[in-house]
Amino acid sequence: SPLTASSSISMPLPPSTPVETSESGTVSGGPPTSPCLKLPCTPSVVEGEPTAAPSSSSAPTAASGSSPVGASGTEILGVAARDGLVVLGFLCKISNMDVAEGSLPDSPSMRRCLCALDLTLKILQNAGRVLRSTGAFLRGIREPLCHTLLKNCLSPFSEVFSVALAIFVQLVCHFKRHLKAEVGVLLSGVFLKLLESGNTPYNQKIAVLQALHKVASLPQVILDIFLNYDCDMHATNIFQRIVESISRMVQTEHLESNWITPAQAQAIKLCAAETLVAILNSLCRWMNKFAAITSGSEEDGPASGDYAELGCSESLEPNSPSLNGAGSSSTDGSVCERLEKQRQLKLELENGVALFNKKPKKGIQFLIDAKLIEATPKSVGQFIVATPGLLKSEVGEYLGDESSFCRQALRAYIETLNFRGCTIDAALRRFLSIFALPGEGQKIERILETFGEVFVSQDASRVFECPDAVYILAVAIVMLNTDLHNPQVRTKMTKQQFISQLKGVNNSKDLPLEFLESIYDRIQTQPFQSDETNSVTVAAETLAVLGPTGSALFLSKKERKQLQYSVESQNLLQKTKSLLAASRRQASDSYYYQANDITYVKPMFSVLWGAILAAFSVTLETAGAENMKIVQVCLEGFEHGIHIAAMFEMSTEREAFVQALSKMTYINNLKQLGPKNIDSIRTLIRIALNEGNYLQSSWLEVIRTISQLEGLHLIGRAVNAGRLPTEHVVSTGDYNAQLIASQIDEVAINKVFTSSVALRPEGIADFVHCLCQVCAEEVLSPASAPRTYCLQKVVEVAVDNLGQRLVCIWSSISSLFVEIGCKSKPAIANMAIDSLRQLVMKCLDHEELIQCQLQPEFLDPFYRIMANVNSTRETRDLILRCFHQIVIVKAVSVQSGWSAVFRTLEVAAGDFDGELVALGYEVLHKMLSECFPHIANQMVLSKAVHALYSFGCSSSSAVSLEAVNFFAAMAELVSGASQLESNEVQAVWLGLQSDLAALSLSPNP
Repeated sequence: SPLTASSSISMPLPPSTPVETSESGTVSGGPPTSPCLKLPCTPSVVEGEPTAAPSSSSAPTAASGSSPVGASGTEILGVAARDGLVVLGFLCKISNMDVAEGSLPDSPSMRRCLCALDLTLKILQNAGRVLRSTGAFLRGIREPLCHTLLKNCLSPFSEVFSVALAIFVQLVCHFKRHLKAEVGVLLSGVFLKLLESGNTPYNQKIAVLQALHKVASLPQVILDIFLNYDCDMHATNIFQRIVESISRMVQTEHLESNWITPAQAQAIKLCAAETLVAILNSLCRWMNKFAAITSGSEEDGPASGDYAELGCSESLEPNSPSLNGAGSSSTDGSVCERLEKQRQLKLELENGVALFNKKPKKGIQFLIDAKLIEATPKSVGQFIVATPGLLKSEVGEYLGDESSFCRQALRAYIETLNFRGCTIDAALRRFLSIFALPGEGQKIERILETFGEVFVSQDASRVFECPDAVYILAVAIVMLNTDLHNPQVRTKMTKQQFISQLKGVNNSKDLPLEFLESIYDRIQTQPFQSDETNSVTVAAETLAVLGPTGSALFLSKKERKQLQYSVESQNLLQKTKSLLAASRRQASDSYYYQANDITYVKPMFSVLWGAILAAFSVTLETAGAENMKIVQVCLEGFEHGIHIAAMFEMSTEREAFVQALSKMTYINNLKQLGPKNIDSIRTLIRIALNEGNYLQSSWLEVIRTISQLEGLHLIGRAVNAGRLPTEHVVSTGDYNAQLIASQIDEVAINKVFTSSVALRPEGIADFVHCLCQVCAEEVLSPASAPRTYCLQKVVEVAVDNLGQRLVCIWSSISSLFVEIGCKSKPAIANMAIDSLRQLVMKCLDHEELIQCQLQPEFLDPFYRIMANVNSTRETRDLILRCFHQIVIVKAVSVQSGWSAVFRTLEVAAGDFDGELVALGYEVLHKMLSECFPHIANQMVLSKAVHALYSFGCSSSSAVSLEAVNFFAAMAELVSGASQLESNEVQAVWLGLQSDLAALSLSPNP
């Protein structure tokens, strides 16, 4: 009846109660928990708000047009809300009417349906905050709106399908809080199934992708989907399934003759790739939003622009449950950790299910060890009933096992099904719907015997006098179903034969004749079905559609696809209706949570990165020059993926993305070089410039690529200038190198190194460490000629970062120079030592480094090379000459570094090469003669004396004699050094005397 102005609609409003676990295994005031699973206090971990009721804080006052709450605890709709409810109900009823197959776009039924859907869409698009947050209103439209969506989203008419899809997008973006279960069912049970089916027409498949792209473009929405479904123990992993389904769409070749054209196939792949990139972009925007909040440049909450494109200027419902983000209360501090713990429990449960589907006993033991179920038959039985994803065949094998524990679990499983009020064939259908009977006869007997015992105990009709009668009848029903519906059985069992074989089974009595006849009739008209036989059922239904004439040979491929799609749609319709009904029964227990924290980006990325990386890599590998648009989309996805992985220090994921992108540059395979590879190089350079602080070990791949690029630039410039030898034949690789030289700006490559000054200390330490590693590979590689490009860049980077920043990178630089100086060819070693000399002299010129105590570390590489047995004579000679130049030119600046100088000269004194010993003594003599005041000021004269003693003990008699003679001059210099402290003077004199005494006792002639 129509509503009058004084009438009202009342909906029960559940009171807000604390979370308490009841005896039945549910949680008061929160979602129910499965009694077989040992979980935190609520499946969704955090204390949220039921989707069926808005929070009091988010409900505006009655004066603003909201719904007041009556004294009885019911929410009373206002006049405007009641009118809207009536209008929407009427529109849903109109749009739910059948449209005759083959109707023209301007037919009355089609126009009526489209008009009703359009008006519904307009209402939802322009709905204000009151309608979106009024639980009573949304509960009132839930059932009619979902039914009309279900019917029209499976419509063969593309116009109807598109509008219905747009309505669903509105529900996902703006009404998901109160329609969580329904949105989940429609998304996973309808739209993703349509996307995955090979029989879905192009127009509908591309429309679903475009809708998912719109949803994926909204960071808040995509995070909420992950939070409310993938982090819920009792919900499907919708976010993960969306990513995996779309990833398969990117990698699949959709081209089918007479069904999908090449242009349409390419459009599907492009739209799917753009959707994956939209997901990554949303995660990046979410991260940037919290970075802006931290810096105080952005208000809390998502930008309204995210929702403006959907026809609404408002963002989210106010005061929704939040997850430890900026602006959240301190009581939410542990929410993120608890919800992540619950997600890990769900992952363990999925691993247990996967193991159960391979080895049922091992799977059960894994779940017991993980404390997800108890080690009791009752808990195992409840787990089998409540857990989706278990293979029916493996469930049958486990329940039919002869062990005592499995028999008890079987009984516990059957007792949970509740057969009260069911006929035996209906109970058997329900019993066999969860698992498949095993092939072994003894297992079947054990299962059906237990079924008979439980059924008799619950049967109120008292038809059966003993469990054996139920067991025998159950066996007969299973055999009857096979006999009547197996096409290989030609002679079918008659009703009389079925009845006659059951005489005297009921404790030596016959079962009622009408009872048996009704069972036969029901089995004959409706056979047992299971998911395993769906393919056979679909094929049979398809042939039934073709009619009695029969064969599909006379139909085109397009017509066959249309018929198959029609059958699939009907099956989806029936299954989704039952799922929606189940979701409505659980709606009061369904909680919805709104993400408001940056930490959820990391687990989301850990879910999606593998599928997305595979999609982008395969697409880049196979895309031709004519498909550069999808190449650009994939490269953008690489940038987003590396940014997320780098920011969250996810090393495995970051390495995988960087290596895949580096591989796509084809630097080592120039014959296949194309425009996509040039763009890959540019993308890699851009990533190096933007993500340098977080690349860590991934710098290796980047620097290797850049170094090889420099070599190609040399080849390209030589080709351009015609500087190649006359006998050289220009190859394809040369022309590709010329292409790289003209397309890749050398300034951009050098900017990677010059930008090191902007890196943080941790970032530049990682960068230089990887640069030194690549340099060592190039210089010391036995398989190719040594290259010095990276060695030159090491020196440039060090010079650019002189000062305290040099301290962060000197360890890597020092080790590199020592390794090159000791292991490389003499020419390369000498070049490295000369570069080290120049670098050390620049350090001694730098005012900030003069006063620091790090000079010994700067000079230490010279000592380590000098002392290494693998260093060549030429190398050691060069080191001594470098020391001579450093000390003579920079004596004033050398302060704490004198100790490293004298230690190196001591090594030279012990050399077996007389010329090197003489050169070392010459350097020491000149230091003591010309730089004595500077040495005395640093209080290291005792070390100088010990170095002089070392030369006195050298293998060269001439040098030894000169060193001994110089002791007298040294004594005079010490006696005249007024700047020395008394302690230092005593130490020097003691050293002089002890060294002379030791020399006098030396066996050297």
